[in-house]
Amino acid sequence: MLRHSLSALVLIAVLGRPAAAAPAARFKEVPAQHWAATAIAKATQKGVMAPATKDTFQPNQPVTRAELAVILVRAIDYLEAQGPVKIGTSPVKPEIPPVQQATLARFPKSHPAHAAMERLILGGYLIPDAHGKAFLPTPETINQAATAGEVATAVAGLMIRVTEKRNALEHPETLQEGDRPETQQPPAGQKG
Repeated sequence: MLRHSLSALVLIAVLGRPAAAAPAARFKEVPAQHWAATAIAKATQKGVMAPATKDTFQPNQPVTRAELAVILVRAIDYLEAQGPVKIGTSPVKPEIPPVQQATLARFPKSHPAHAAMERLILGGYLIPDAHGKAFLPTPETINQAATAGEVATAVAGLMIRVTEKRNALEHPETLQEGDRPETQQPPAGQKG
């Protein structure tokens, strides 16, 4: 199971370091010498991860798939707001596999993770890995602990999508839709 402390470390590795180090946030159960103290401080200061309370972070608490979905959306918001040209303005359209659309349709809109899952799926951020697996929790598994493999796949997909969006802004001549195998339609007369 992935713990909050390791999630913070992974996210800060992806998001990068700020130009000037901000003062570390202090949580009761995260002493300054804790192996993930700096990552936890930066992740909470950037708003990517939220502390459990004002004074506690719960670094040993497992991260649920629902929490991971929310953390990923916060990371997207952070990454897409950086730089002189905001990546969120990219014209590149998401390629959404039908299985992801069907999974989203099964989520009750009242579920606390619905908005995050909707953003991840409709934004095209849940890109399958080389083996065809994507981070795609279902309503039945969303509240279970996320695995390290799911986090790796989710973060890789997020970075691929952010890179696609950045490339579309910086090099619009390379913009092509429908290139991912999981979203291509089979030729007429063939089954998918």
